[in-house]
Amino acid sequence: MVNCLSKNSALKTLTLVGNEIGEAGKDRLRELRRLRPGLRVIGNFVDDLGLLQAYLDWVEELRADRDQMDSVRNIDAAKRV
Repeated sequence: MVNCLSKNSALKTLTLVGNEIGEAGKDRLRELRRLRPGLRVIGNFVDDLGLLQAYLDWVEELRADRDQMDSVRNIDAAKRV
């Protein structure tokens, strides 16, 4: 997973759902942050407003960057196969 995410140049923000990812998950996140220092990782939401803001930021990124939208479409197409 880390290998795939670290090579995805269209990925600007990674949002983690849930706050308990365990030690293995934390190790993977540390490795991902080392490999992609510019990647924004959102993992803790103080309340629902934090989650909403993360979503709105993601939508804004989609509008600003066509590669992001193409990645979303590719994921959607893969789910349908």
